[in-house]
Amino acid sequence: MNFQILTMSNTTGPSGPTPEMRALYQKAIATPEAITPAEKNLIIGRPPPDEEERLCLAKVQLTVPQLREKAIAHPEQLTQLECKIIMHGAGFDPTKRGNVVETFLDKGLTWSKDDRNLELDAKAAVRTRDELRAYVNANQRAKVWAEQRLEEVAAKRGIDVSNWRD
Repeated sequence: MNFQILTMSNTTGPSGPTPEMRALYQKAIATPEAITPAEKNLIIGRPPPDEEERLCLAKVQLTVPQLREKAIAHPEQLTQLECKIIMHGAGFDPTKRGNVVETFLDKGLTWSKDDRNLELDAKAAVRTRDELRAYVNANQRAKVWAEQRLEEVAAKRGIDVSNWRD
């Protein structure tokens, strides 16, 4: 099966992944070491590796591996943009159709549980331990940013949020 013709825009159908994407997910789960970097990026919803690298450099002046290393070694130093890139990819644009939230909701409403689990299993299979660690650290740092933003907005509106935390 030729996975080179797949792009991020043609990997899903109205009720699940395309047959080609389903086959790629199954390949990733069965033999993750056989997945090419381009296939990996397709599975995790990122642009091709060279484009991802170019976008990351342009946005934060770090390569993808450098940003990952920063997230592992110094997560407290991550900016909001760096967190977004680690979690959603350098090609992520929240203003465009197909953003992460919209895509997640679309899949949740139209894909079967088996298809959603197949995709999640494939994503987990192709990610390295360092990639997962960087993602977790960026996610935790993003929560700090979100809490700070909530407190700023609440303070402007005179709302006490001090007792909202667990």
